Amino acid sequence: MLSREEIARAENLLAENGFELATTIPKQIPQLALLHVSRPQEDVSFWAKTFFPDSKVEMKREGDKFVGRGENEYLEIAENGRVRYRNEKALDTAEISWSQAEKLLKNWELLTNEISTDLARTTEEGTYFRFVQTYQGFPLFFTYVEVYLAESGAVEVLIDRVTPQGFGDRLVTVISALAALETFVEEADFAEKKIVDISLGYYSGTYDASRLETAPVWRIAAAGGETFYINAFTGEVEPK
Repeated sequence: MLSREEIARAENLLAENGFELATTIPKQIPQLALLHVSRPQEDVSFWAKTFFPDSKVEMKREGDKFVGRGENEYLEIAENGRVRYRNEKALDTAEISWSQAEKLLKNWELLTNEISTDLARTTEEGTYFRFVQTYQGFPLFFTYVEVYLAESGAVEVLIDRVTPQGFGDRLVTVISALAALETFVEEADFAEKKIVDISLGYYSGTYDASRLETAPVWRIAAAGGETFYINAFTGEVEPK
């Protein structure tokens, strides 16, 4: 566990490099194992019923994905299980907030105990509200249920989930948050200087393999949605 002196060192390190700390620095230095996950198989009928409950939209194969089109709606299901849904006229009034994103997920019965709020990022047209899967208390940063709410009233949902298969047998002591921050200030090039999250979770790059072995990481995130991942076993920067 980090001492008070080490926490102070970490805070000073960020301040000296121009960062504003808007979160706490974790003290724990646990022993963790690799996490094994698999990707769910495409479930075309489930997603069609979820997003088109009152209409019979035909899902057609187009290349490596299934696609369904309604009057103002579009649903795409890839072979690797990723889902994209868009509705151009979902909202009568464009309330752009976490509560609106959560309300939509509840309506689709997608707001489960296995996902938690993560980061939001805003564009000129709207805001992306990102939720991530969790497993035994750890966020799985490479998964997402992302709800995009546009000023126009359009809604888009992007989903990439996994099925956790359990931890490996070999436990390894992770590097501390202080060590991760030392790498961060040397390697990161953040435009946004307000740090809103420093947390331990699991991460994997973008792969289409059906089974993955994921490592624990320290994730450092800024207010604008920028993220930086450091392998908590090796201390190396993880590619995005």
